[in-house]
Formats: sequence, C-alpha cells, structure tokens
Amino acid sequence: MFVIQGSTNVKLLDTRWDDLQIEFDSCRNVQVLRNVVNHPHGTGGFGGWAVGGKYLMEDCVVQDNWFINTDGNDAAIVFKIDNAKMSDVSYRNIRVLDNTIIYTNPQPTAKRPSAIKFGVATSSGKYGNIVFDQLTIAGNKIYVAPGVATTAASSYIYFNHAPAAGFKFDNTTITNNTLFADGSKPILAVRDSAKGVNWRETNNVETAYQAPPPIPTAQERSRK
Repeated sequence: MFVIQGSTNVKLLDTRWDDLQIEFDSCRNVQVLRNVVNHPHGTGGFGGWAVGGKYLMEDCVVQDNWFINTDGNDAAIVFKIDNAKMSDVSYRNIRVLDNTIIYTNPQPTAKRPSAIKFGVATSSGKYGNIVFDQLTIAGNKIYVAPGVATTAASSYIYFNHAPAAGFKFDNTTITNNTLFADGSKPILAVRDSAKGVNWRETNNVETAYQAPPPIPTAQERSRK
C-alpha cells in the first residue's frame, strides 16, 4: 500500500503500479492522471478512505487512468468513510473522469469489487457532520468479462449512504459512463433517499461485453 496523508498539491502522473493500492487521505488539490494501476491488492485501486479524526478530501481529479483487475472488496476508485463512528468528514469537488476499469480475472466470492464507490462503509453507522458535495463521475468505461463475478454491491457505480446521519450526495453529476458486461448488475442504481440537491444522471449505458482496447504505453498516455 502506498499512502499520502494531509498533503496539498499532490500529483501522480504517467506512472505504472503493480500489485499495490494507492491511497491519498485528507489531501487537497490532487491530480491522478494517466496512470496504470494493475492488480492492486488491499481494499481498492485508488482512493481516499476516512478512518479516523476530522477528514477533508477536496479538489481531486482522477482522470484517464487504467485500473486492471482490482483484487479487493471495495472498488477500483473509492471515496469512502471506513469507520462507522466518524464525524466531521467532507469530500468536496471530486471528479472521476474518463477512466478505464477492466475486470478479466474471476474474483473470490468475498472480493467482488465495484468500479467506482462513494459513501460510507455501513448504512447503520453512527455518523455526524458528513458532507459529499460537487461530485462528477463522467466518461468512464467499465469492462467486465464473461465469467467474472459481478460486484457485491447493487451496481458498478455505487453510492452508499446512511439516512440516519442526515447527509446526501449534493451537486452530483453522473454522465456518459459505459458498462461493457453480460452480467446482471446495472451500471448505476441509487436510492432516491441518497440523492441530494442538483443530482443529475444522464446517458449511462449498459451494453454487451467487448474486449477492452490495449493498455496504452507510457508515451501514448503522456500525449493526452
């Protein structure tokens, strides 16, 4: 696991990571661009997991990355409160754009990760003063090969909230994402009770599986 905590102006650009989870916690102004994250171990591929104390993740863009065969029980990209008794947690202006997420290896029953996940670890937790605001999930492509176990969550782009905690996902846009799969789980399924002000979801498409394009070389990625 590679972890950065409490930093500002963090950049992770044009790298390749094998068998490693990448975690940025309580960071501001984060850019994660054009990386390849292959077979990450742990709970996910990249993300910010709030596990204790006051927590702020703000102004983060995750764009044009490749996540291949995440070996974990969360997701390829995760922004989640992982402690069921946390207060004073804010995720603001998080953008997940144009990433390619590939699952071609069968996953154990206990490890059926989603593609993109926001929210809390458990909806029955005792949370206080929680903010999820200005979230954009757009242009991502998710490939799930035949025979690969589907996500344990209700959908591949997954929002888990705790109604008793009094928070919703505000100013959230989910658009132009595509799921290539032959499985039974949809690309997106969100309860109305989780949708806050200015919730927008458009043109999120489910289609038959087709093989993903080849992973671009470092030189090809850097040209973007």
